[in-house]
Amino acid sequence: MPEGYLQWGPRVDVSGLREIYAPHPVKPYTVPPGGIDNLALHSTDIFTIPGKGEFSVDFSGYFRVARDHPTTTDWTTFEIFVNITDLRLFGQHKDLGEIAASGRHLSAGVVWQSIVEPGQAAAGHAP
Repeated sequence: MPEGYLQWGPRVDVSGLREIYAPHPVKPYTVPPGGIDNLALHSTDIFTIPGKGEFSVDFSGYFRVARDHPTTTDWTTFEIFVNITDLRLFGQHKDLGEIAASGRHLSAGVVWQSIVEPGQAAAGHAP
């Protein structure tokens, strides 16, 4: 991990994981093996600076996500650990100037799949 970065949560061992770039075919309802996803990112974020007001900024950039190998290949029960290992976003606002955002924290987490039958609602969501 680069010097100056902080780590929180479990770390995905990236040795042996394949780097994945677009275009990359994805099969529906299939659990892929672990890999490092390199993804373009475009977002519009709205935030408030106390005493300055609310600002809407369009950002463009990329992020890298290390996905560990899944606990199982069963789509209905698998879990994977993920780490956002790099994040770079750039935007500009007429009142704020250029804005650069980068991750200096390794973001770790677990992802699991919840299967909802067609026509049924997931907890807290309308069908």
